Amino acid sequence: MFKTPLAALCGAALICGGVASPGFAQTAAGSAVRGSATTEQSQQDRESSRSNREAAESQGRIRTPRRQRQAAAADPAVIMAEAQAVLTAVGNDCTPTEAAFMGQDDQHQKVYEVACAAGTGPGYIMVAKIAPATPELLDCVLLSGQAERLRAANPAAEADTCKLPGNQNPLGIITGYAQAAGITCAIDQGMSIGRNAGKDVYEVGCNGADGYWVERDDNGVWTKTECTIITAQNANCRFTTTGEIAASFKTRLVGTAADDCDVTQVRFMGANNNGRFYEAKCAAEGVGYIARTNGEGAVQQVYACATAARIGGGCTLTTAAPAASNE
Repeated sequence: MFKTPLAALCGAALICGGVASPGFAQTAAGSAVRGSATTEQSQQDRESSRSNREAAESQGRIRTPRRQRQAAAADPAVIMAEAQAVLTAVGNDCTPTEAAFMGQDDQHQKVYEVACAAGTGPGYIMVAKIAPATPELLDCVLLSGQAERLRAANPAAEADTCKLPGNQNPLGIITGYAQAAGITCAIDQGMSIGRNAGKDVYEVGCNGADGYWVERDDNGVWTKTECTIITAQNANCRFTTTGEIAASFKTRLVGTAADDCDVTQVRFMGANNNGRFYEAKCAAEGVGYIARTNGEGAVQQVYACATAARIGGGCTLTTAAPAASNE
């Protein structure tokens, strides 16, 4: 008997520990920023800021700093130099191509936004903390994904995003992440779906094919998990349809005993030391297969549903008559 998918694949890109929905906890200690007011109003603002902060943290949202006032005009070269100094202070590899001064927070700490050269970073909103505190960087791609989820739930919701022109293509950044994870499909959609155990997780959609979740570990290594597996865990792939999953699995069956199967539905069954197991339902009435693949997804063996009753409980998508006994 093979293990359940979570038990077998938690070490891969599959997110474990309560991921029925992709609303992972996202924490980044931003600074609440307010406008100038009387002492009494300032106290009220602080209490309101604290309430907003607690509400944001309870909902797992990244909080971005509010500007205290409109940033005064400044020399772009000076702003770029100051932004670079913040990046250098935290050892970030971003090579800034654009920088903007956003103002100050309520602790009089300067706030910047930077866009990064391709391959050097996703772009950031940065809080230049007063020494000896470490500057804080908020990832523009994570902010974009958070805003998209908030607006999907409530179109009127206030959602903070990065504003520089160079930070307006989160899909381009995510595509680079997916390629680093070994994904070769034609990516047509993508977004940050949150954080898990300090790791950023993204979803990518493929044109006409199964999509993926991708995750980067603490060593910078990217891994991927196909949406066929993600959906088996009752999580949601927004950018992948049942038809795309079926089309992808049909290509896996080419050259096997099941290559004539016009796949209409796929179910991930689980995994053991011998590989991963999937059920494929075919368009032909009563025809289906269980396929065993290796870790890279290549089919190693197929079993007709009529003879596969002992494999993981047998087929459930296909009603097939048991094979005739030779006894």
